[in-house]
Amino acid sequence: MFTNLQEKSALKKSFFLQYMFIKIVLIFVLSCTINVAQSDVFMNLSSKNFPNMVKEQTFKSIFFNISPQNIHVKRENKRTKNFIHALFHENQISHIENTYEDQMDVVVGEQKLTIEKIKCRGNKFLNLTVLRKKLEKYDIRVGSMLNEKNILLLKRDLYRFYYFFGRYNAKVSIELEILPYDNVSINLTLYEGDQFKVHEIKIFGNNNFCSKKLKNLFSLNDTKKSWKKSGYREDNLNSDLQKLKSFYVNNGYIRFKIDHAWINLTEDKGIYINVRVKEGNQYKLDKIEFYGKINSYLKRLNQLIDDISYNSTFQEEKVSTVQKKIENFFRSCGYIGSIIKIVYRIDDVRNTVRIIFNIDTGERYYVKKIEFSGNSSIKNEILQKKIPQIEGKPINMDLVRVGQMNLVNTDLFEKVGYSIIFLPNLKNQVKIIYRVIEPKFNAVNFGVGVGKENGVNYHGNVQKKNCLGVGNSIKFSVFRNDDLRKIDLFFSNPRYIQDKVGLRSRMFYDSSIHRHSLPSLYDQRTFHFNTSFSFPIVEKNILDVGVEITDNRIFNMDPQLHIWRYLMSIKKDSVILNDQIHYEVKDVSLNIGWNLEDLDDDIFPRSGKKISVKNKFSIFNINNQYFKSTLDFKKYFPIDLKKRWIFSFRTILGLGDSRNDFPFYENFHASGENIIRGFRSDTVGPKSILLKINRDGSICPKPNSEKQRSTGGNFMTMNILELIFPEDLIFSEKFHGNTRASFFVDSGTVRKIWRKKVSEIWNEEALNLEETDSFKVSTGISLRWLSPIGPLTFSYSIPIKYLQKDKFEKFQFNVGKTW
Repeated sequence: MFTNLQEKSALKKSFFLQYMFIKIVLIFVLSCTINVAQSDVFMNLSSKNFPNMVKEQTFKSIFFNISPQNIHVKRENKRTKNFIHALFHENQISHIENTYEDQMDVVVGEQKLTIEKIKCRGNKFLNLTVLRKKLEKYDIRVGSMLNEKNILLLKRDLYRFYYFFGRYNAKVSIELEILPYDNVSINLTLYEGDQFKVHEIKIFGNNNFCSKKLKNLFSLNDTKKSWKKSGYREDNLNSDLQKLKSFYVNNGYIRFKIDHAWINLTEDKGIYINVRVKEGNQYKLDKIEFYGKINSYLKRLNQLIDDISYNSTFQEEKVSTVQKKIENFFRSCGYIGSIIKIVYRIDDVRNTVRIIFNIDTGERYYVKKIEFSGNSSIKNEILQKKIPQIEGKPINMDLVRVGQMNLVNTDLFEKVGYSIIFLPNLKNQVKIIYRVIEPKFNAVNFGVGVGKENGVNYHGNVQKKNCLGVGNSIKFSVFRNDDLRKIDLFFSNPRYIQDKVGLRSRMFYDSSIHRHSLPSLYDQRTFHFNTSFSFPIVEKNILDVGVEITDNRIFNMDPQLHIWRYLMSIKKDSVILNDQIHYEVKDVSLNIGWNLEDLDDDIFPRSGKKISVKNKFSIFNINNQYFKSTLDFKKYFPIDLKKRWIFSFRTILGLGDSRNDFPFYENFHASGENIIRGFRSDTVGPKSILLKINRDGSICPKPNSEKQRSTGGNFMTMNILELIFPEDLIFSEKFHGNTRASFFVDSGTVRKIWRKKVSEIWNEEALNLEETDSFKVSTGISLRWLSPIGPLTFSYSIPIKYLQKDKFEKFQFNVGKTW
């Protein structure tokens, strides 16, 4: 009994102890949980992805050298919070997660990587400039933080780029290489693939036009010849579909639409283009109406629509042209804010279209004032004379643009623009401001060049435009090489008489003493002075009339046939008896010329033409009267709309004649700009024949005396055909704008047209110089470069029509001269 009581007492005690133990444990656990929730106890800080060194430094600086394994920071809540905020502020971590592991708060920090290198390989088609813009678009650059989302966006963008150009088998690989100190290298590998070719184009639903005619509208073609197949591009297809629609609409099918267009790809990198169209019916023009407050302008508006006849096939292109004419008309009347909208009233029963021009003229504006900006060295009143728009009159946009072109044609500014300012305080009043950019400095150029014929040359010029702020120009230039000395002083005043007639004066000294070049015919010193007046006829057409005085001294002449004939004709036969002939002549001539130029660029034109006609008539010298005429015509034809491929043509015609023999010192020569590439300079044309004096005083030609250099002639023709290549086809981007390459064909001849044949003098048919020359033809390639040391030109040509005795120079170059 006692034992049982003891056992029961022991059981109760044991149960009580267990109960108390469990209670204490529960209270302890609950207490710990409450402390964590309320006091935010920071038990363990784990910094995954942090380098050990950074981890130690971080904990040492934040927790004062306390071990990071198990830290109780109940009293350091604020410091911990600041630490986390600091990590975010420095952009060193991407996110922080709070988790509970055995009653411990674990903070996981993931550090962002810095881009140290960006490598790319395989990008032959993708231009570096385009790639750089795409990287910058997604903030992928050296020094920035890595964002994997942007990497994926870049990859998608590159795929779109290649698909746009028909490279559907292109592959883009982007790998991230982890570098020390939390840096990363982005390795971009591109397999650009091949551009898919168009194998076939099919058009469905075309009942009124055959597929062949419609496919000829496309820039993409499906020819069966593999080397002529078009490479597919998405923008080309969109452009071709627009051409197809315009073709139908301009032929009266105003309801035409493209139902569906799709492409099919093949394993052999081919593309099949399919287009389904709905043509609809052809519509006729019913009538044209004008709506708006335009009663006073109806007569003029009816004149503008003369190109469109009623009951004719509807053509949207003509309607758009009329819309532009109406808009330009109202803008020339002062209504610069006019809006012209076109409304089509389509009658599907009668198949007719009624065109309505809704015209909102708006307010009519008057010119309050015309100002100039940027002209620091030229006076406003000088520029004002070039502006046809009058202050106080309604603004005329045509006259405003004419004023801009007049300022451009003065050649005093690098750039000319204009802006129209609406004056808020004055009703219907505007101010026109012409903004000009003057050259930063007056041209002072010096250079050294090299030519194969005359060795090293030195040249320089000093040019002052807009002298004294009134538009005058002065230019002084010098040139020297082994054989030549040239000094040139030029002055021009474009507004000498009534601000319209220009004055040009020039003094020129030329000394030509041949020492090292080809055998010379004679040495020469010449002094020129000429002055001329320029009369503007119409826009870009100028008539020049002037007088020239020439003092010509010719010496060291060997007795030669062409010189002897000339001296005989002017009654100076006695001088031929000397071994060395010296001759001096003073000429006064009347010069008449005509110039037209509308090239879009002075150095590398892409379109436009330039025509120059020069006529020279000697006066006052009865024994030496002659005329000399030259025509120089140059034309540029862009082959494509972007003016990348350009065809150019140039022809030079020269003719001279005299009452006696034509002066030999005025002969045309195949040299300088008139050279036929592939032939040595000044060797094309009749050659000189030396003479000897017999004992009896008679004169006869020396046997085998033909010299290498041409004497020139009084007739010349030169033709140059060139195909200019696109810059990006040959040159890298950094050379665009200052280089030009072309394929050329040169042809021409220089001839002497005698009044009497040589055979009629000596009865020797072999000396008939009328038949000693022939037409020359050569072809080759040319390279021109505006280099830092000056203009350079290189050419390699092959003569294809020549005589056996001709002298060739297939590779030719020149440095330091303009072309």
